[in-house]
Amino acid sequence: MTVPDADEARQLMTMIDEVRLRQERIEYGLADELAEDPEVVISEADGSAGLAAAPKQEGTRRCSASAWLCSRIFPARHDQVAEARAFVGRMPHGCPMVEDAQLICSELFTNAVQYSRSAQPGGHVIVRAEVRAHDYLWLEVEDQGGAWGEGAHDDERGRGLMIVAALADYWDVRSDDARRMVCARMDWPEGDRATSG
Repeated sequence: MTVPDADEARQLMTMIDEVRLRQERIEYGLADELAEDPEVVISEADGSAGLAAAPKQEGTRRCSASAWLCSRIFPARHDQVAEARAFVGRMPHGCPMVEDAQLICSELFTNAVQYSRSAQPGGHVIVRAEVRAHDYLWLEVEDQGGAWGEGAHDDERGRGLMIVAALADYWDVRSDDARRMVCARMDWPEGDRATSG
């Protein structure tokens, strides 16, 4: 990955701010309308469990102060981008990376709906999130695979992964014939990180 120069970094941050403003306008008032989510899975993590190993107990909401896991399957439609963003926004109070996670989720979900097999009738997108208090936030967006086309980069499109790279401390794309998962890790701010020993 190349490091942007100062002008590119400023342009990217301006673009991130503009995308955030657009997303907030779309979602204004949405949180008041959201009812309890029967498809959401939130569970307590036991230090050794990863997202794939988390117990899947529909309708159960258990949280601890140190770990929080959740997962939800969304229909792969453009109107679900705001729903996925609101879902990620339900992370524990005090998580300083929630807004960045919401923006990353929006960008990755939009990519899945536009460029993957998830866009076919009956397609879906899975969003998973994990918060380890005072350590990190981990986000995964999984679609149903397919080739990502090389689209034109302009002011409105083609910059989603650049935004992910700018906001995440680590990110990766993992795929096989049936699915593609983009994951992003955002580390807790240094002044508020857990210390060992």
